[in-house]
Amino acid sequence: MTIALVLLALVGPPKLPPLPGRGLPPPEPTATTAEPPKTEPPKTEPPKTEPPKTEPKPETTQAAPAVRPAPPPPPPAAVAPTLTPAAPTPAGTSMRVVGPDELARWTEETRRRDAAGKPSATPKTATKRTDDDVVLRTASEQPPPERLVYRRRPHPPERSAAFVLGYRHFRIRDALGRAQDWHLASLEVTPLRRYFRLNLITEFGIEGGPAARAGDRADMMLLERLGLGLQYPHFVTPLLEFQAGIGGARVELFQRNDLALVYTFGLDAGAQWAVTKWMYLHAVVGWIRPTFRWPDRTAAFDRFTFKVGIGF
Repeated sequence: MTIALVLLALVGPPKLPPLPGRGLPPPEPTATTAEPPKTEPPKTEPPKTEPPKTEPKPETTQAAPAVRPAPPPPPPAAVAPTLTPAAPTPAGTSMRVVGPDELARWTEETRRRDAAGKPSATPKTATKRTDDDVVLRTASEQPPPERLVYRRRPHPPERSAAFVLGYRHFRIRDALGRAQDWHLASLEVTPLRRYFRLNLITEFGIEGGPAARAGDRADMMLLERLGLGLQYPHFVTPLLEFQAGIGGARVELFQRNDLALVYTFGLDAGAQWAVTKWMYLHAVVGWIRPTFRWPDRTAAFDRFTFKVGIGF
């Protein structure tokens, strides 16, 4: 035993064979094989236990496989964000739904603000958008306040009077040269009364000259007339109207009553004043040409005429 310890101290510990697959010495370079890259094997301490005895493998000319470095560890996996559920809507609260009209108004507001050089209320986003880009618009430009209008302010009428009760006067002379004053009551019905006038006129009159007042004469006249004209409806409605009609007259001369055919032409120019929403004052002046036709003679007159009335 003592001799073995002395030999161990002089010679040193015996060299153990390497573990299988690790620490094989590189083969000696030969003419047919290239020298493999030198890599330092990781330093590992051999276990202190005595491995089983194995026969050494014969050396071969085949090159040992190169030891590749260990690949880098994979990056940590992305953790999906945790979505927190939105707070529940209080009971009785309704979510506002944006309609197409409001979206169109937002677009128009943005265009006007950009044209005026003001910053837009909508944030500008990049040209390339991704699924994560979300543009929200929660406010819009407040519209300007409405212009105050007095509620009691009267508005101009859009049409003239539909009915007019009027009085017309004109003067002619009889066969003896005596003056005849004709007083006619009229009723006008105006179905077309915006910018164009269409009038249906009925007139009934009596003669009230000196002879009639003396009881020597009682002439009467009935006319149906049609009027066409122009006007501009407003608080004061100016009008211009051409009239034509036909009718009959009872003319008394020397205690004899004769019937005459009467046809007339005329032109009226005047205005209607809107006193209230439903009442108008009517006043016109013009020219009239009545023609009296008897079996044996005809008489025509060009006379000035005026007419006043109340319309509804």
